[in-house]
Amino acid sequence: MTDERFDDQPRLVFWELTKACPLACVHCRAVAQSAPLPGELTTREGMKLIDELAVGPTPHPILVLTGGDCLTRPDIVELATHAKHRAVSVAIAPSVSARLADPLLAQLREQGVSHVSLSLDGATATTHEEIRQVPGHFRATLDAIGRLREAGFRVQINTAVMKHNVRELADIAVLLHGAGVRVWEVFFLVNVGRGDKIDDIDPAEAEDVCNFQPCNNGSKGETYNGHQLCYVDGQEGI
Repeated sequence: MTDERFDDQPRLVFWELTKACPLACVHCRAVAQSAPLPGELTTREGMKLIDELAVGPTPHPILVLTGGDCLTRPDIVELATHAKHRAVSVAIAPSVSARLADPLLAQLREQGVSHVSLSLDGATATTHEEIRQVPGHFRATLDAIGRLREAGFRVQINTAVMKHNVRELADIAVLLHGAGVRVWEVFFLVNVGRGDKIDDIDPAEAEDVCNFQPCNNGSKGETYNGHQLCYVDGQEGI
């Protein structure tokens, strides 16, 4: 057990680099759009933020670059390089799109980025793509998991629980286990942004999720630790 003092500094700092994203997810809290939002931090301002994280006690907080799609920022490698020089660890939470390309990933890996979190919101293409609104995105996400692992990244998968997918959680668990994913974070949808029109799961379903039980759909999926947030193989998530 580490002696962490969260009243001194946070363990994780999430920076939404941009509101730009090529996806149009039905539950997007940020209401992401195709173009950046005016007033987003510049490269210089971003480096100043990193400098502020580097002046506190060690270990410094982990900086998680997210969005929107953080890979739409043309300066993401520059920011990761600056963070490496300041001994601030960086993780990324990108969208699965054409920008999640091997050359860019190699540059980020070279600058010390070792953790990537992606989203998978269904055990089938029908469910996942109904949420993500991009044809072929389910297969692209599974392919991305494989490419990231081959490139040496530790991959975390995030799943937002909602009416669309609550009965597929056990099957998602089996799917991710087979793909070699070691960290899976499961969380309830918060009805904000574009998600404000999505119906909540009912109390019985919520109880099943908290105990991680298949929702009586005949699934024979694996149960991971019986908790909403699971650390598989003892690996802690971002």
